[in-house]
Amino acid sequence: MKEFKIREVRPSDTEDMEETTRKSWIQGQKAFLTDEELGLASGSEEFRKTEQDIESRLEKDDTFVLVAEVDGKVVGRIRMAWAGEADSFVNPGEAQLRSMYVHPDHWRKGIGTALVEKAFERVPSRFHAFVVEVFEDNESAFGFYRDLGYYFVEESTLGPEDISILTEDRKTLIMRKDR
Repeated sequence: MKEFKIREVRPSDTEDMEETTRKSWIQGQKAFLTDEELGLASGSEEFRKTEQDIESRLEKDDTFVLVAEVDGKVVGRIRMAWAGEADSFVNPGEAQLRSMYVHPDHWRKGIGTALVEKAFERVPSRFHAFVVEVFEDNESAFGFYRDLGYYFVEESTLGPEDISILTEDRKTLIMRKDR
């Protein structure tokens, strides 16, 4: 197995991040998305970030992005958020794992776990819990977070107004991990 390192995102990571995010999202959801949604995901702008997007995120105090790198290429990323950058289901004192993607070629190599652990170290100590939202049908993601100590809190819904790739509402699970 190749060694990887975890570091802060850089504006120059945009191309690798887009490929990793798109491929991970499609592979992770393909078992339950419609063919139309998979087609939309293949060409969607949803996964594109510009260098300016990353630079502006680096300036914010209520979010950060870490990446996993193998041989100089970004193969994973995680975004943590709180306050104004978090979703409405996030309570005071909680930080949200907004998104995490690992390129499918690097699944089951410890990169996702390392990203989560390093991100939790970086979240300010005033936060006593972490929350994440996963699609109910994404058994792999649910199992991954459960194995990291997350537990089910409540159901929610994401639809086309939340993620442009979706063509219908999908049930999600809100999971929580206490610090």
